[in-house]
Amino acid sequence: MEAVLWTGPEAVLSHDAVLVLHDLAFANPPTIRVTTPHRVRKAHPRRDITIIQDDVPGHERTTYQQIPSTTVGRALRDSRDLVMPQRLLEAADEARRQGLVLTEEYDEVLDTLRIPR
Repeated sequence: MEAVLWTGPEAVLSHDAVLVLHDLAFANPPTIRVTTPHRVRKAHPRRDITIIQDDVPGHERTTYQQIPSTTVGRALRDSRDLVMPQRLLEAADEARRQGLVLTEEYDEVLDTLRIPR
């Protein structure tokens, strides 16, 4: 939560940090990824926070445990270059079982990972 608040009002927890929040994928990221549409000029005092400048549309934003975050579907797609494909597939399957992604989002994740249905 600290990382998101420090980054700014439109910042969200993102990528594999969201997967960790939900205990999906055996991810152990070396940094907490936070996405914001704004450029952040100040250096964060913690080295374990990575700030990504990107726009996250409203339909891909949510709140988990009072932490502004990307949706799990967005986080799975964003993590394709960070987490092994098999682990992402397992995470997507688990997210679907838990109701964290809808069928349409699940299909988008599989398309992103180029996994046939």
